Amino acid sequence: MLPYNMKGLIKKYLGFGVFSQILQILLLILIVAIGSHFMISYFKENLPLPNIREIEERVRLRKKV
Repeated sequence: MLPYNMKGLIKKYLGFGVFSQILQILLLILIVAIGSHFMISYFKENLPLPNIREIEERVRLRKKV
């Protein structure tokens, strides 16, 4: 259970007013940004991109033959 003054703060800032809607949008953007940052860093470590130079060399070798 939250203390009484915390309930008042939650109602005040996360209610239905214009300021609270802006605050909720900013919180949502912040959470999405943090989540996408961790997702991209995870993919960088565990799913490395192919080496482009290596692929270009293979294509050049095929064209020469």
